[in-house]
Amino acid sequence: MGKSPPGRPAAPLDDPLSYPGACAPWSFRLRGDEVTRFEGPVPRGRVPVLAVGSNACPSQLAAKFRGRPCSDELLGLVVSVDRLQVRPSAHLGRSGYWPFAPMAGAGPDCGPGRAVLCLLDDEQLHVLDRTEPNYDRRRLDGRAHAVTGAPAEVCAEGVCIYVSKHGVVDDPRLPTWSDPPPSQTVLLAALTELVPVPPELTEPAALSAALRRDPGLADDLTAAVKEHLVVRGDGLAFGS
Repeated sequence: MGKSPPGRPAAPLDDPLSYPGACAPWSFRLRGDEVTRFEGPVPRGRVPVLAVGSNACPSQLAAKFRGRPCSDELLGLVVSVDRLQVRPSAHLGRSGYWPFAPMAGAGPDCGPGRAVLCLLDDEQLHVLDRTEPNYDRRRLDGRAHAVTGAPAEVCAEGVCIYVSKHGVVDDPRLPTWSDPPPSQTVLLAALTELVPVPPELTEPAALSAALRRDPGLADDLTAAVKEHLVVRGDGLAFGS
């Protein structure tokens, strides 16, 4: 994958510590590396896929589709989703970051969660699926997780979301979740206090770089996360 163009926000694939990347504050159209505000109308025949991590970042999407056998034009709608929260996935990525995953919100204080609803054609969906080996794409139950901010016809047959195959870390010892979420520097620093890490990798930048160099390190740390941290299922409700 090529690097992000000069002057554009970095894709987390190029700058792992920037994960989840810069998200557009408004619905957008992505053409190649160009991002413009989108105000409609929404085309028919696209598959709606919710993004809560780096797939909500236009630069990351551009990097994933660049040079692939699919169109590099897509739409991203800023939406809110009932009973949706985001936490770290219970795995470390070989791209050098600790990726996020969705989980069901619980309790009376859990409001809707912010996400980007990407509208993809079949070829784009196939390409994106191949970039997510640690996630399964599932269709949400729209009754339990209603989507606000997208036309009703877009969500009529349900929307999809990538859920972690490893579970979700919901550990009170991690930094308090917020909007925007804790940075990778903060999260990786917290991780090194909770799981065994070689002393030369206790700095977030060093740990991130090592994850990119050594696939085995990502596997080892994933096992350590599952052993030492509080990991839960996503608890989301899915449709047929």
